[in-house]
Amino acid sequence: MGSCVTDLIQSCLRSFKKRERFTLSSNGSDDSLIYPRHNPIRVQPTGRLHQKERSNREQSERCEYHEEHISQLRSAASNHEVEIKQLEEYNKLLQERCSSLEENIRKLCSDASNYKVRIKQCEEDKKLLQDQCCSHEEHISKLCSDANDSKVKNIQLEEHKKLLQDKVDVLYLNASKSMAKSGHLENTNDKYSNTRLAERFDGKVKDSWLDICDLLNDVFTEWERVQALSRIIKNISTKCTEKADTDIQGITCSSEVDEMEMNTLTDIRRRCGQTESKMEAVVKELADSVWSTEDVLIITEANPTDETIQSLHNFIHDVIKICWLMAISQPPLMLNFEVEGTTYTPHVKERFTEYSTEDAVESNYKPGTILLVVWPSVEKRNKSGFLKKGEVIVKP
Repeated sequence: MGSCVTDLIQSCLRSFKKRERFTLSSNGSDDSLIYPRHNPIRVQPTGRLHQKERSNREQSERCEYHEEHISQLRSAASNHEVEIKQLEEYNKLLQERCSSLEENIRKLCSDASNYKVRIKQCEEDKKLLQDQCCSHEEHISKLCSDANDSKVKNIQLEEHKKLLQDKVDVLYLNASKSMAKSGHLENTNDKYSNTRLAERFDGKVKDSWLDICDLLNDVFTEWERVQALSRIIKNISTKCTEKADTDIQGITCSSEVDEMEMNTLTDIRRRCGQTESKMEAVVKELADSVWSTEDVLIITEANPTDETIQSLHNFIHDVIKICWLMAISQPPLMLNFEVEGTTYTPHVKERFTEYSTEDAVESNYKPGTILLVVWPSVEKRNKSGFLKKGEVIVKP
């Protein structure tokens, strides 16, 4: 009986280890062994039974441990499967990147091949340019040599030109002196020549006149300001002419002089009158008398600002200088105011242009009459010609 139970337990353990279902044998011998009918039950020793139970418990514990370990392995396997899946996706991504890099590498290799061809072409072009540079350097060297030869020739020609120029200057100086003395021609290189004096009067002096007109625009009517300034210019011109004539009359009043002697005297007067000291003396002498005239007093009283007074002061000084230089020039010049009150004929139109006023000027004169010389013409005093046109207001 004991051996049958032992065999039964071992068979049960083997089935458990194999994870199979335990079934009893179908023959009646087994049942008779377990449940005997006629044999009396024999008592087994308790020590051996306890040992078997401990062994079974240990095996059961080991089975539980192994089952837990198997469960952990299965969980780890599941985690590894997830990691493997992630690695497969990452591997796929890397493969795609590798494919892209391979494509870029193939493209770079193709570009490198093209660059090699270009580099080769550039090297050929470089060699060609170097050959051309060498040719140009040789040509430049030849040109430099020719230039040095030309410089030497130019130096020689300059020296020869300077000698000729010195001779021409001497001849021209003598001719200029003769022309100045004759009174019929002028030295155009002289800064006080008639042409330059006329340009100065019609340029710088007229600019000063325009500045004063702007300053008096709010104080006087157009007719009042141009009339006052016209009388100031006319007064200065008359005084300068009288003073120049007085200097000559002081010499010629005691004895008669011929034309040549008169030309010599006027040339001396011109050269003496053009000095800075003489011009300053004339300006100081005439400016005091002009500054006390009625027209100047009316302007300064109506607009006593510093800007107006200074502008008028500069204008009067400029007019005195230019009128004095015109009066002593050779041949002498004059500012023509004589056409006032006359008819604006074609002959007058050659020397004067019509000044357009902003407002109509009322006058009792008949139409076509010159009412005012706004800006005088610059003419030769002997009436042989004019250098600059003037401006006049004509009765419409």
